Amino acid sequence: MEDKHRKEYFKDYYLKHREEKLIYCKRWKKEHRERARENNKNWKQKNSEKVREYNKNWQKEHLEKVREYSRNWRQKNPEKVQEYNKKWQQENKEHCRQWRQENKEHRNEYCRQWQQENKEYYRQWRKEHPDRVREQKNKRRQLDFIPLNKPFNGADAHHIDEKYVIYMPREVHRSIYHSVTKNINMDEINAVAFNYL
Repeated sequence: MEDKHRKEYFKDYYLKHREEKLIYCKRWKKEHRERARENNKNWKQKNSEKVREYNKNWQKEHLEKVREYSRNWRQKNPEKVQEYNKKWQQENKEHCRQWRQENKEHRNEYCRQWQQENKEYYRQWRKEHPDRVREQKNKRRQLDFIPLNKPFNGADAHHIDEKYVIYMPREVHRSIYHSVTKNINMDEINAVAFNYL
């Protein structure tokens, strides 16, 4: 019974002196910044499950704020975003490949729509990056097309080098990411391609 009265007393005391306590806590945190940070860090480590649950609920309740904050952060830190995305894609290659395959139509439609909605930006980008535009246009023009086997239903034409092409099944061709112009993974894909001669 005594414990119950003590709890009620402290609760009442806290509620009556809440403003004073908050002012005192703020002042203490300012004066003892390092210690406050350390205490906060330790508490979060000990109560990681509580913190995770609280954050999850808070984000659900304040979805617009979270989106706005994320949008602003991404705009201010494009290098970090790009680095993170690159790392994630490297670690999840199979997932990315599968997603691209399953959402090919959606991606193409999105790109077309984006280009239509942002015609001015797209034109401007092409003016500012003529070398990139030229590189993209010439990429296919530089490659000759001399087939070494006959095409068949569901086949992709795979360039084993800048001249010669081997027809192979589309799924197999797309199973290994490669680039003949940048010489990425060409040994691996060519080893598979020679099986179809």
